[in-house]
Amino acid sequence: PMTTRWHDGLRIIKACDEMGSIEWKNGVGEGAYSGEDVKDFIWVMCYTGLRISDVCLFDKSRLKDNGHVFLFAKKNGGDVFTKFPAWLLQRIRARARRSADGRLFVAGPSVRVPTMTDVWRDKITKAFTLAGPIEQAPHPHRFRHTFPRILLQKGVKVRDVAEVMGDERKT
Repeated sequence: PMTTRWHDGLRIIKACDEMGSIEWKNGVGEGAYSGEDVKDFIWVMCYTGLRISDVCLFDKSRLKDNGHVFLFAKKNGGDVFTKFPAWLLQRIRARARRSADGRLFVAGPSVRVPTMTDVWRDKITKAFTLAGPIEQAPHPHRFRHTFPRILLQKGVKVRDVAEVMGDERKT
């Protein structure tokens, strides 16, 4: 059954479609971003469980030829991967082709993680505002919580979900 939170998520994605192009200018640069940029960022958070700062630095080298997405290397030396749905992989590969340096979500001259995180948090907040009242407190971290839900709904074992989320405790 669809929950209110599910409907909130759909409204947030729809709000991205309504954003259009938004121009920005500050003391160090200028540019524009669109609701499609915000939507891609949100989808990557939802399908990787990565934190906002990690998505800010998401590099095309994380995308493997087989459609897998590199998440992180475990302390024991094993690499952890997930897989994007085909439609998202197509969107992200197209974004990667447009990226000059391979980083998909760096926009503007700053590469300081706190600055980039704040900029993306503001962009996502615009989508939250356009979506209207949201049941759960509107915060980008909510999308990180979507990832384990997606995996569990696909039948992935709790132990495996914990590993992909970076929790090595065995259940």
